[in-house]
Amino acid sequence: RDESLQHGFLRYSPMDDCSEKFPNCAHNRKQTHYHCLKDNCDKVYISTSDVQMHANYHRKDSAIIQEGFQRFRATEDCNTPTCLFYGQRTTHFHCRRSGCKTTFKNKADIEKHKTYHIKDEQLNKDGFKKFMKHEHCSYENCRFSRICNHIHCIRPGCSYVLHSSGQLYSHKRKHER
Repeated sequence: RDESLQHGFLRYSPMDDCSEKFPNCAHNRKQTHYHCLKDNCDKVYISTSDVQMHANYHRKDSAIIQEGFQRFRATEDCNTPTCLFYGQRTTHFHCRRSGCKTTFKNKADIEKHKTYHIKDEQLNKDGFKKFMKHEHCSYENCRFSRICNHIHCIRPGCSYVLHSSGQLYSHKRKHER
């Protein structure tokens, strides 16, 4: 029983009554079985290899959430009507960072998108805010909004707009003088 708890399951033998915690269990008092203990998960298995496989499912989901993303399997509804994959019954991912509505199908895109946020956070620390050409620029009357990639200096009293990251260093130095 202790080993099954390490995987996040409760093990019940045919002599154990699981009906108090799991009232509708079809395996109760019939055979050895394992109930998943994760929140909102009602999976039950009779095979230890299935238990380990299911434990990996939760481990992978936890790792994805740790990275700032959420995975929705084909059988799960993301409940986000604005999502490109809403209602398509396809496995996909959502970025969970504040203000980001990026979704994608390929797990490989997680790393690429994560890099985008890391670079964006560094730009903010350096006093800049980058907008991609597909994004609405939050600066009032910005003529580059939804037209081209651009970077605003966010220091007080400065309205400088850069068009390449190559200009960052020289502009930042102007403020540091």
